[in-house]
Amino acid sequence: MTYLEFQQQILHYLTEALSPDTRLVIQPILKNNQVQLDGLTILENGCNISPTIYLNYYYEELQKGASLEFLQQQILKTYLANKPTESIDVSFYTSYENVSDRILFKLIQKESNQELLSQVPHMDFLDLTVVFYCLVTANPVGSATILIRNEHLHFWDVTPKDLYELALKNTPRLLPPVLHNITEIVEPLLAEPEFCEYSIEKPVPMYVLTNTGKLYGAACLLYPDLFSSLSVKLHGDFYILPSSVHEVILLSVNEVESLPALNAMIHDINETQLDPEEILSDHAYLYSVTGKKLSLPPA
Repeated sequence: MTYLEFQQQILHYLTEALSPDTRLVIQPILKNNQVQLDGLTILENGCNISPTIYLNYYYEELQKGASLEFLQQQILKTYLANKPTESIDVSFYTSYENVSDRILFKLIQKESNQELLSQVPHMDFLDLTVVFYCLVTANPVGSATILIRNEHLHFWDVTPKDLYELALKNTPRLLPPVLHNITEIVEPLLAEPEFCEYSIEKPVPMYVLTNTGKLYGAACLLYPDLFSSLSVKLHGDFYILPSSVHEVILLSVNEVESLPALNAMIHDINETQLDPEEILSDHAYLYSVTGKKLSLPPA
């Protein structure tokens, strides 16, 4: 079955399963790192918002052997579990005062997002870029966000610098940093039968940094004074390994024998373990206690 035929089958199934006045739309959506996905939105009468369901992932499961019937049911279940219960007032977002306390930032690659960056306000940070979004809702099930685009700036009559100063206050407030020693993450895995022969004798001097929502947690790199306090825990200078846009790993420089080998490991993990849209960078960053700043270490 071709991808186009798969899309048509999904649309036919949902048309039969949902009320007659439901509107189904599939449209290409440009994501992080030039990843373009096909987003399905389902708009029922009286509601002007919908979760976006990316069909590309379901088609991959079909190619791996999942049945069409199963995938159709899963898409319907996903929609029913996440569909909004009421419309939103679109005019709410034309007022800067209405959204100002929900404007946050995230970090993405600069080099691989040139097309996206032409459409959104942004500010450079080392070899990365800061972009902005509005956090609509956040709960244990998931988060709803709206990427801030150039059109919003015209509505609000603000600059990227204005957004950055606002997000610098809002993001740590709404998504505070969370730090875990990597031992805390690995130990539950070692309790599984297949790993019972392994154990950790002492804590590993490596930490995972994200935020309470585990949403674009790499933005913690921008939090004021955070790394200065973390340097005490890591006993001096440390490397930041960009494990994804959602989290980073902190590792004391004393634990690293070869920076090129460390960068090669990061590159390999990006290539083999991460979805392309979750990749942040292919190399480590360095926090210097003396300079109290983050930098690109010489290779």
